[in-house]
Amino acid sequence: MVSKEDELGRKLPAGKTLEFGTQRGMKLLLDAFKLKGLADGAPLQRWPDLSGEGNDGVTADAAYRLTYHAFEWEDGLPYVSADDPTKQMTVAVPPGAQRTFFVVARQQSPFPFAYLLKFNVNNHIFSGPHPGTGWGLYKKSGAQGTLPTGYSTEWTILCMRQNAPDSLTFFVDGVAAETITPAESPASFTEFTLGPGAGRVRQVCMFDRALTDAEVVRQTNKLRSYNRLSYRYDYIDFLTTPALVVRKEGFKGARPLVILNHAAGFTERQFHDLQVYRTLLTALLDEGYVVAASRLTDNPATGTNNWGNQGAVNANAEMFGYVRDHYRVNPNQVAMIGSSMGGLATMLAFADGRIPLCGAALYNAVLNLRYQYDTRRDMAQAIRAAYGIAADGSDYNLKTAGHDPVLRPPANYAGHRFRFYSAPTDMLVSHDANSETMSALIGALTTEAGVVELTGGHDANVQITIPDLLAFLRRCFA
Repeated sequence: MVSKEDELGRKLPAGKTLEFGTQRGMKLLLDAFKLKGLADGAPLQRWPDLSGEGNDGVTADAAYRLTYHAFEWEDGLPYVSADDPTKQMTVAVPPGAQRTFFVVARQQSPFPFAYLLKFNVNNHIFSGPHPGTGWGLYKKSGAQGTLPTGYSTEWTILCMRQNAPDSLTFFVDGVAAETITPAESPASFTEFTLGPGAGRVRQVCMFDRALTDAEVVRQTNKLRSYNRLSYRYDYIDFLTTPALVVRKEGFKGARPLVILNHAAGFTERQFHDLQVYRTLLTALLDEGYVVAASRLTDNPATGTNNWGNQGAVNANAEMFGYVRDHYRVNPNQVAMIGSSMGGLATMLAFADGRIPLCGAALYNAVLNLRYQYDTRRDMAQAIRAAYGIAADGSDYNLKTAGHDPVLRPPANYAGHRFRFYSAPTDMLVSHDANSETMSALIGALTTEAGVVELTGGHDANVQITIPDLLAFLRRCFA
């Protein structure tokens, strides 16, 4: 059969169609994909209910209307958003003792600054991320509910089910997260608002009954398919530092593991949130690799600027142990990718030895800590904080001993594969002092240690390296 396009112009596999419509018991269906005649950035006065029940979303006052967006850069799909804390839309729903709500959402702001579904003044269903809590919280007469920590900054299928008589169960991507009994009976709710706050929504639907756990999973899977959500995100937030593990559905057996090390000023989400690195991340996931990243910091005082200190090395080793024990990964097929400051943690992992690495790719990487300390005043300040170095630098050598990759014995890197992507015109991280110096030091002892020169400045043109990077990783895992 010939492949077709869906109504948004996306290519579909042969024989497949894009469908999510009304079903038995559905009393509400709002679908951003079906909004027609709106330009990107247009205010949304009315969001039609496609269930036929007339429960349209409405914002009469033009100053408070949600915004329609024709596409999001990661996937090209439309959505509706509350772009600031004043924007919201009221949606009427029939009262009922047992109902099940689904929302396809991507929350952008934490509670108490944003709500995804707000039912009344004292009872809010809202979505994280929230420090120390997460999605699916129910605000009970001024007190927030409890839930294992986590994030929902990627597109997520959220579900709230009213059980008999008055309890609520929350599901995140089809998995039950929490059951509570609210202060006020949810049966009395006759409307809710989308917003206020920077949340993004694609679909909202409601059934007039309490779906079983199996039905919740089925509806979740339908919505995931409809929204082309093929990546699974797991936030591992009970380790010493938070970590994020992502994998693509549909691959069988133990998969290679790729560990990402982020740059200064970023977190484990760098490869997710920066467009230039997002393309690299999706290429890794589409190749079938399990991808993991830790927030490389040892204490709040140093923030995310770890600069290869022991806390960063330990965080990667701890995360690797967890991923090895809880995911289907091949422990003999592990590689790292380090960006800028993340190059330090990447190279030091070989000397540390707790992660059985095959090789590493480095992007505009800091590999010569002393050079960067001596030539970049802003970096010197961050490096002193990361290592607890005296203000005058008098104890630099003592505090950083063993944490400068170019000063490690070249034998630490023997027998492994390395690929250095670096721009000679990078004004932030010296190409010659870092990538070229490291390549020359270890080249004779490694399987490969080539330098691929990029054009532009720091982080420029990363996306053009993807074919070369994938070929390099295949050599590592061969």
